[in-house]
Amino acid sequence: MPSAGTYTCPWASNKYSLPKRAIGFLGKTLIRTPLSQLRVTSTCSTQDKELIFWGAPAIRSHPDNWYTIDWLKHFNNQLDFIPYARKAGYKGIIMTSWSTSGVYGYNWDTNYEVINMHPMRNVYPLSGFRILIAAYAQSLKQEEALNPQVFVSEYAQKRFGFSKEDGDKLWKILIASPQLIKNANEIDTIYQSVKNAKKIMSSLTPKYNKNEFKHLRLMIDLRLFYLNFKKIEAFYESDKYSPSTAYTIIPELEKLLKESKILDKRFSNLNKGFLYPNEIKEQNSVRSEKLIKIYEIVTKSK
Repeated sequence: MPSAGTYTCPWASNKYSLPKRAIGFLGKTLIRTPLSQLRVTSTCSTQDKELIFWGAPAIRSHPDNWYTIDWLKHFNNQLDFIPYARKAGYKGIIMTSWSTSGVYGYNWDTNYEVINMHPMRNVYPLSGFRILIAAYAQSLKQEEALNPQVFVSEYAQKRFGFSKEDGDKLWKILIASPQLIKNANEIDTIYQSVKNAKKIMSSLTPKYNKNEFKHLRLMIDLRLFYLNFKKIEAFYESDKYSPSTAYTIIPELEKLLKESKILDKRFSNLNKGFLYPNEIKEQNSVRSEKLIKIYEIVTKSK
């Protein structure tokens, strides 16, 4: 309804996937968005000749999950795309946050009837990402490209009362080994990097906005909890595991189960009022689901 100031905008997966005949059919106004640093294009019909561009840099997207946040990727999204949008003459910005990327797993019944859908990614709530939103706001205010490292250090100094040295430490913590684990051989290296980051985090004591900083502490603790579990899981899935060796990992699994309860409580306290109670319960359940399943199998086989 152009007369009401609204338009229908179908999306394409990237700027090359929409054929010219579709652009000609749909119209001449384009919205380009760098989701996960991709130049994604959508098209909506307004005028016959004029091209009008809008941008939509995502606050966050893949590969984020409850156990990892690719901070560097998200900051670089602001670094790269907003100056590009200015230079290209874009007329506006639409901010997005791709929590699940629209990818789901399904529970099927006979004849492929869908019983239930589950998001493939369960990300940490937006309650913990004020620093990213502030980076976006700052990148809109200034003409030059955002320098993520400088921004994080200055943000930490102003927002948490840190020294410049401690502000620089926060940057190092945020960018520590966010990669997904594709091979069990990678776990030890990633684990050591995140463990070092947690040690640095433990040395930081904010003067202001302590609850906001608690979110950042919890994120890295969840990451380390996950990596500890992956180390146990790697043994469980290896040829070294058998019913006769099951007893060797039971103490470690029980330790993680106790830790999961503590992490659940911290998550609940920090996100009370931001998420509905049932959603908090669901997210706490997702984080420990696989751990509980392996523990049940192992204890039955000992």
